[in-house]
Amino acid sequence: MSYRFAAPLWLLPATAFAQTTAPPDTTRAVALPEATVAGYGQQLPLRWVAAAVGTLDRADFERFPDNALTQAVNTLPGVRLEERATASYRLSVRGSTLRSPFGVRNVKVYYQGLPFTEASGSTPLNLLDPSLLGGLEVIKGPAASVYGAGTGGAILLTGRRPTTPGTHVSAGFTAGSYGLRRTTAAVETATATGYLHAAYARQTLDGYRQQSALRRDVLALDGEWQPTERQAVSLHALYADIDYQLPGGLTRAQFEADPRQARPGTVTAPGTVAQRTYYARAPACSGPTTKPGSRSGSRCARRCT
Repeated sequence: MSYRFAAPLWLLPATAFAQTTAPPDTTRAVALPEATVAGYGQQLPLRWVAAAVGTLDRADFERFPDNALTQAVNTLPGVRLEERATASYRLSVRGSTLRSPFGVRNVKVYYQGLPFTEASGSTPLNLLDPSLLGGLEVIKGPAASVYGAGTGGAILLTGRRPTTPGTHVSAGFTAGSYGLRRTTAAVETATATGYLHAAYARQTLDGYRQQSALRRDVLALDGEWQPTERQAVSLHALYADIDYQLPGGLTRAQFEADPRQARPGTVTAPGTVAQRTYYARAPACSGPTTKPGSRSGSRCARRCT
């Protein structure tokens, strides 16, 4: 019996000699910054939220030019923001605009905790200037139904707030092609118990095409007072005055003839220049927000004129 098992025992050392030594692990652990989202009325880490959520912070907005929202928002997977005309946005979250050729449909938008979507279902994103935004959170799909009926999802927008204590004043001016002019100014102050932030932005543009000029003035005021660790009172006010022209669509032949022309007239209808097609609006929204608990939802009211 001992000779019968001698051959298998001799094979074991041969198998051991065939193994090679594994190379040393040269990777190093890197601690990534934790993203906190406000979905479902709670401040939770992103990994704890059972939904598809995309976030942008102030640094993400500052990576791109602040004359439009498109470049920053389009970095989020599943989200597509198009500027079909000057200051005319079309937002799609997971194909939510398949049945709507323009505007923001099937998506609920909140600004500073206040409903920004109108009762008709449309959302005037063109009233917001990118320099006023400090954060954007997209909850994709029906999981965002807690914010209202919207198959596309929900978007939560927050304004900028001071990052360091003290009083800070900033101003900026931008000039670009086709008559682009931007003027921004902001003043903010922060203490251990609250902050106050006021900002103004004005943008004008002649446009690449005829009948595509833009003028927008936005004024925002945000403040928060936190008397205790579990209580906070916020006040937000937004005023926007926007006026932009619509050039209209062109056929292929019209585009090849002159891509900068506005939609010409026909036998039955005048062109956009003759019609003076434009969009004008001057709403003012304000509302207080109270947070009675550190992890409870906020109660808010909105008033627009």
